[in-house]
Amino acid sequence: KPSNIFIDGDGVLMIGDFGLAKVVKKKDHPHLSLNMQLVSVNKIEEDSDLTPKVGTPLYASPEQKNGLEYNEKTDVFSLGIILFQLLYPYTSESDRKRTIFDLRSGIFPNDMIDLYPKEMQLVKRCMDENPQNRPSADELLDAIAVFKQVLEKSNE
Repeated sequence: KPSNIFIDGDGVLMIGDFGLAKVVKKKDHPHLSLNMQLVSVNKIEEDSDLTPKVGTPLYASPEQKNGLEYNEKTDVFSLGIILFQLLYPYTSESDRKRTIFDLRSGIFPNDMIDLYPKEMQLVKRCMDENPQNRPSADELLDAIAVFKQVLEKSNE
């Protein structure tokens, strides 16, 4: 969730609250800065690699909410909601909750689809009910790098 994402004084993005996480794999990626590495995590508990119904329900993937087995694609679902939030101007806390609830049901504000068609397409892919249809972390980083280049060119 957004409250677990931090930016330090040098502009370095950090993710917190990994108390229930384990490292699954670690590798370099061309779109990450040199001092960052991509880490995939899964929730764990004593008898299992998964902890059903742990986390913030509004951001939890359908498979996590339903107590089904899940993998790193559950985090992609949550990231889809966060990516949407970076673009959508909420008017209140109740507006935020209602809009995210609608997103979870596949309902996107029409103006967002008109304003950000490619970005909303990515958000929809991230929030696909079927985890296998969601992009990998590498695909997400590549897509975000393209969006960043477009944004930088439009600001020139």
